Order: sequence, then structure tokens, then C-alpha cells
Amino acid sequence: MLDLEGRLQFMSDGGKRAMEVEDFGAFQGCPWPDFWAGDGNVAARQAVETVASGQPAQFFGDAKTAKGTPKFWEVQVIPVFGEDGYPTHLLSISKDITEVTDALRRNELLAQELQHRIKNTLAMVAAVAS
Repeated sequence: MLDLEGRLQFMSDGGKRAMEVEDFGAFQGCPWPDFWAGDGNVAARQAVETVASGQPAQFFGDAKTAKGTPKFWEVQVIPVFGEDGYPTHLLSISKDITEVTDALRRNELLAQELQHRIKNTLAMVAAVAS
């Protein structure tokens, strides 16, 4: 849970486990976008702005856990509305998709290697035919 400026206010037990957080007090009040690297940082900042205005946001990004483990996340951020109909907090739901992403990257690399070998084979066939 974030405040409207994107500072951490609360983290569920599941979130603490996923992020390897032992003492949430050390992170409470910290700017949430600062935990995201590269393009994920930009996307997290944009998500805070979008959701603070009342619209949901989604992005993917790299962020290390509290213990420094690199992970890749699918993130959804939604507004929590008060009785007046305006957002009072932002709810961030992050899913660790590191294993899926790593498998997709491996498959892509294997497909590229297979394509390269097929081209080499076809070149050999063409050379023999000539």
C-alpha cells in the first residue's frame, strides 16, 4: 500500500516474503519507485501519477529484493477511493515472473541459434548444389 506520493505505507506478509523483507519498518515511508531499476523506475513513477489521478496502471520491471536478489515483476497499481470518491491510497500488486521471463529468454535464444544453424545448412546445400 502506498500513499498518493508513492511512499510505502504497508506490505502484506506475502509481499514481505516475495521481497525478502524481514523488517518493514526499514522501508516504510520510502519512495516506492526508487526500488525499480531502469525503465521500471520510469514506469513506476508514471504509475504513481496515473493511479493518484484515479486510473489503474500496469507495468513490467526489474527490482531487487531486500536481500539483493534480482527479480522481474508484473505490477498492477490501482487506486483505493475514499468516501468522497477521490483516491486516498494506491494499492500495488506485484507478481514475480522471473522464472517465466527467464524461460522465454532462453527459448528466444534457442530459436535464434536454430535459425542460424538452418541458414548455415541451407548455405552448405546451395554450395554443394552449385
